[in-house]
Amino acid sequence: MKVTAERLPDSQVQLNVEVEPERVAASLERAYRRIAQRVRIPGFRP
Repeated sequence: MKVTAERLPDSQVQLNVEVEPERVAASLERAYRRIAQRVRIPGFRP
């Protein structure tokens, strides 16, 4: 992961965060599995 900070006028800061695609995919998969355990859709069997 790469993070850079750039100071802007009026006491503002711009953060740029670059995350590897593999890390994003793994996090999305974990989130999907967690949510899928709780979601119930009428008419569908678990």
